[in-house]
Amino acid sequence: MIRWRFASFIKEEEQTVAKIRKRHGAGFKAKVALAAIPSDAAAAELPARFSVHANRIYAWKKTLLSDLAGLFDKDAGGLSDKEAELSRVYRQLGRVALERDFLSRKSGL
Repeated sequence: MIRWRFASFIKEEEQTVAKIRKRHGAGFKAKVALAAIPSDAAAAELPARFSVHANRIYAWKKTLLSDLAGLFDKDAGGLSDKEAELSRVYRQLGRVALERDFLSRKSGL
């Protein structure tokens, strides 16, 4: 009985210790992805150097290489997603203000 209780106590304590997931910033991801680009031979040492799993490094490298062409694309230009959304909201606000002014003049208020 004593052994069983001791073993269950250890199991309970092991379960309470949770692994905290690391969250890496964009700057760190870019640094690791840039380090992974020159050669695949260094891919074996990168996980140890940056303390990141090799699959994460591969995913960040793939994302970097796929989005890299967009930086130099002259046709892409234009506005970012936030700027486009803000522009759309301002246009809608202008229409509502115009309708309000028109209706207030027609109603005589």
